[in-house]
Amino acid sequence: MLKNTIRLALTAGCLFALRSAAQDGTAHLTGKVKDLFGAGVSGARADLVSETVATRKFRTSADSTGVYDFSRLPADYYTLELSSPGFRSLTVKSISIFENEKKALPTLQLEISNIADCGGHAVLDYIRFLPREDHSGNLRGSVRADGGKRKPLAGADVALICSGDKTCGATKTNADGEFLFTTPPRDFSIRVTHSGFYPVNEPGFVIQEGLESVYWPIYVERCPLGDCDPRLCPKKPIAHCE
Repeated sequence: MLKNTIRLALTAGCLFALRSAAQDGTAHLTGKVKDLFGAGVSGARADLVSETVATRKFRTSADSTGVYDFSRLPADYYTLELSSPGFRSLTVKSISIFENEKKALPTLQLEISNIADCGGHAVLDYIRFLPREDHSGNLRGSVRADGGKRKPLAGADVALICSGDKTCGATKTNADGEFLFTTPPRDFSIRVTHSGFYPVNEPGFVIQEGLESVYWPIYVERCPLGDCDPRLCPKKPIAHCE
């Protein structure tokens, strides 16, 4: 009985020590998470993890308006993951927090999971904060050949399409099939063309000020007979999202 009492006391002491250590900081972080229609995602889980100290982790939940709040944080670099049932989780990297800082993140949007899983449009993988003096934004992605091993496609032409089908930027994929655009904040579609593959137009890409948005790969399909007229591209079955 005495041993059990001592064990419980030690366990309680350890928990208190961990809780106290987590509250030793002087910084504050807050933000809001919304859905596709702009409404706050009530109860969304927010997990904050240090990028330098593996054991430094914090968790909270958004209130009824979608606002989450962390207080008494140690100064550090953090990764934030936002998640909620029915939505695809969103990861934010390279969040710098300094002593006594009260940092407010921009409102972040969660995408409905079945939309994200069906494809046919841009799907955000994660976002990363750029240096403070950078007032533009980055859009990073990649192009892969559909089917088989889905290998990276080097040398593909990638164009940013603005409203009115206007080309606002163009580049080529590197040896790893990756591309990068740096431009003022705006919503875009992306057009991918490459000899021997059907062209692809994919909407839903967003560039935000001070952020690098990293998207899932864009898949292009090979033209089996050498004629890459988009009208000849076989129709894929309608995706059934789980």
